[in-house]
Amino acid sequence: MEAPASQVSRVAEFRVLCCLCLDFNRPLFLEEILKFVRSASDKELAQLRKSIALRAKGLKSDRRMRGRPRGSRDREWLMRAKIVAWRHHAMGWTWRQIAEAEGLAPTKENCRTLERRRDSYAAVVWEALVMTLGGGDRLPERIKQALESGRIQQWVWFQAGLPFREAPQECKDFLQALVPVGPIASAQEFARQTKYLTGKRTPKAPELSVKKPL
Repeated sequence: MEAPASQVSRVAEFRVLCCLCLDFNRPLFLEEILKFVRSASDKELAQLRKSIALRAKGLKSDRRMRGRPRGSRDREWLMRAKIVAWRHHAMGWTWRQIAEAEGLAPTKENCRTLERRRDSYAAVVWEALVMTLGGGDRLPERIKQALESGRIQQWVWFQAGLPFREAPQECKDFLQALVPVGPIASAQEFARQTKYLTGKRTPKAPELSVKKPL
């Protein structure tokens, strides 16, 4: 028996609210989780322990990684970058407002740092889209049509952490706003990674010792 439409709507609204709290009001979300823990059953606590253990293991693995991993491999970085991009493109915040919300002084340097974070996220989104589009043109109209595909939405959700299931239209509008930024940001990110890897693999020339004259 299918749930009534009104019930499905309420569940969808609740999940959207959870996503918003997760992204934009983490202290409130944590407070509510702790309240849930106090009333959780043994089965629910076991599920929480398993998830927490897996998360802790992942954090330890990240700390042991050598070198400079790309930010998009870090889910925490991805979420923070998504918040910055969402506030600017979906909510219309200025860089100054975003800096203040992040607890930063709204200086030109800090605003530029946030803008670069947005650029890196746009690169992640663009690369996810390119992988699904394949050959042919990548014009905004084609991307708009492609975002109607559930398969592509699922892939972009996996790569960029966007809640398509809960807020599909908002996510599609947001991604289309990032499309003009994505190609340039992706090329710049590729150039930075290439430069970094090339620098690590090129051995330094040995220092020449100069003998002092007798």
